[in-house]
Amino acid sequence: LMTSSAKAVTKQCLQNLDRQVQARHQPAVAASEAERAAAASEAPAFEAPPAPSQMEFMMGVGEEFINDLIPDPKQRRLLLGAGAAVLVLLFLNWFASLVARKVARQMSDPS
Repeated sequence: LMTSSAKAVTKQCLQNLDRQVQARHQPAVAASEAERAAAASEAPAFEAPPAPSQMEFMMGVGEEFINDLIPDPKQRRLLLGAGAAVLVLLFLNWFASLVARKVARQMSDPS
């Protein structure tokens, strides 16, 4: 878990650094000649890309953990399909139980 987390943090830091570098290399668009002259005399302005949210960060850590735990993409898809099948079966079991309780309640009601 620690290794996967470290890999995810390193990967995300490098991706964000790359976004920062790309944003700095894009030329600033000036609307008029006066703005262009002012921009040429000052440090180049750039709009920094937004920082990743905590959810995006944790999703990256989770992806790295799963990639380290199950390196073969075919096995990951197989496990994802099996997990989806289990969820469908759990939902169907819950729904059948709900219907069975309703039918039992109606059958035990004397009216």
